[in-house]
Amino acid sequence: MFKSRPISAPRLFIFLGVIVASLIAYGYDFPSENSLNHLSYIEVLRNQDLYPRDFYVQEFTQFSPRYYYQIVLVTFMELGIPLPWIYFGVYSLAYAGFISGLFALTRRFNGSWFTAAIVIFLALSASVGTVGVVDLFRTEPIPAIWSMGFVTWGFFCCYSNRWIWGYFLFGLASLFQFLIGVLPGLLMLPLLLASVSRDRSLKTLSLSLLALGGLAACVYIPMKLTGVTGSELLSHQDFIHIYGEIRHPHHIIFSSFGYPTWRDFILFTIAGIINIAMLKSLPREQKRNLLVPILLGALILPLGYIFVEIYPITLVAKLQLARLTPFMQLFSLLGFGILAQEWYQERNSGSIVLLVTILVLGSSPWFAPILLTLVLTKALTHVLTHIGRPWTSFIQSSIALAIAVILLILNLQNNPSQFIRDLGWLAMLWGCLMIPALIEKLRSNSGLQQRFPRLISQLSYSIGVVPLLILLLGLQEKLPPPLQNPFRGRISFTRDSNNFLYHLGKRVKQKIPEDALILIPGSGQRFRAYCQRSVVFAFKSIPFSDRGMQEWFRRWQSLQVLAPSYQEHTPEQLTLLAQQFGANYVLTRQDWHGEIPYPILDREEDWVIYQVPNPDSAHHD
Repeated sequence: MFKSRPISAPRLFIFLGVIVASLIAYGYDFPSENSLNHLSYIEVLRNQDLYPRDFYVQEFTQFSPRYYYQIVLVTFMELGIPLPWIYFGVYSLAYAGFISGLFALTRRFNGSWFTAAIVIFLALSASVGTVGVVDLFRTEPIPAIWSMGFVTWGFFCCYSNRWIWGYFLFGLASLFQFLIGVLPGLLMLPLLLASVSRDRSLKTLSLSLLALGGLAACVYIPMKLTGVTGSELLSHQDFIHIYGEIRHPHHIIFSSFGYPTWRDFILFTIAGIINIAMLKSLPREQKRNLLVPILLGALILPLGYIFVEIYPITLVAKLQLARLTPFMQLFSLLGFGILAQEWYQERNSGSIVLLVTILVLGSSPWFAPILLTLVLTKALTHVLTHIGRPWTSFIQSSIALAIAVILLILNLQNNPSQFIRDLGWLAMLWGCLMIPALIEKLRSNSGLQQRFPRLISQLSYSIGVVPLLILLLGLQEKLPPPLQNPFRGRISFTRDSNNFLYHLGKRVKQKIPEDALILIPGSGQRFRAYCQRSVVFAFKSIPFSDRGMQEWFRRWQSLQVLAPSYQEHTPEQLTLLAQQFGANYVLTRQDWHGEIPYPILDREEDWVIYQVPNPDSAHHD
């Protein structure tokens, strides 16, 4: 697949240790709000008797953009593997692909192991550089994260002039999250065309586009043929109103993102462009290769406002162009990583600390001025080469380090205990990612090699084995308490065990029939997964089909006729709504509705579920 050198066993163990140790430090969130919303339509593929009256779940018994995601999970479940372990296994593979792909990608741009550590750390931790509530990677095992391991290696292949393989990997990514595969292919298209023009290889262009297009078609064509998309049931305005303005304004409606978000994104992107253009260690061609996707993304983004909010076009809304920004962010972070490498060579470590600090701390009034000052100061020192470089580097480093300390102290005041805890895990993550750089440093010490010839290999095997043992023992709850407690805080399959709805749902599952229908609060979609019963409506649970969106919108409107929010309804009004939908039970809270004149089926703290009386008997009373 790639032109690569064989990887020695010690180096393989080093990478294994880095991936496992950094995964523990980074964390894993299961079940998350998003993954719980998926569980129901995965379970129904194995047991058709579940959720018979849940319109949202039944939509996913037909083909949907989540079809291949569902098939992978169900296939492993059929082998007898518990679902939490399947999720964690696939997430671990995606994380390994993401981390190793970024290592390879950074090295492709002549970055050192230190540079790679900076880039990966920022890719996992940076809180600025995107809009639309999207990230390069997350701690939850959602389909978009499954795709990111393919995408990073796809970028590596493209920059290695392996265009067909690169676009094939983008195509594989599109099987799990359509846009995460298609949008990177769009950003790399100008570089592909330039490469084809230079090499006069039309075959490369044809096969590359066929690789991505063929796999993306495996998602799009079945959706088109089954009427999931493009059915014309919804006008452009209706689709954008329902799917964009009501359900996903944070992804689609650019005007809702807010001024601070746009300000930080625009200035981050400008700083990234200036930085890449001024890097002295990158040749012109590599600068162009990083700048072209950023500039193309910047040109495409305004279409997400023009053709959604001014001249509504469904296709543009479906593309969710804000999802371009994590990839634009990645190329800027590559540039900032190489900038850190240049600072390191100039012994300007303070600027590195400040750069990482402001990118991790995120949005604030001082974020953009500090970032732009760092980049422009670096550019200025290249121009004023007659100034004594050691002195300027020392002064810059000292000032930058002082500013970084001040920023950390200011953030410490908000929530000291949580901030210190988060800072500790970030430091551990950074230490894990620095392991390859530290090993290379030891390997380059000839005196140490002569004195302890087997030290590096023995250390490499230990680095691989120890984190793996900690992970396996931690997952089985067999670590000593001083290690098990912090491990459980980062990686756990049972986060919901302390959730009141979880306990209530498990008991309700044993008390009511499988064909029962429950009216729940719009934000209570977790309860569906806990009790494995159909629900009338959950705000987060919107189908992908035009027909499903119409039904979702109809129910959303119906639930607001009598009162604007669930808790503002009286118990009698909730009962009337439940009867209109044919629901058998109502889930609510005692602190919302103190007097409930109906028999309570079960309760857990303030959460209560009661049985809906027969309409005729209620009327008779």
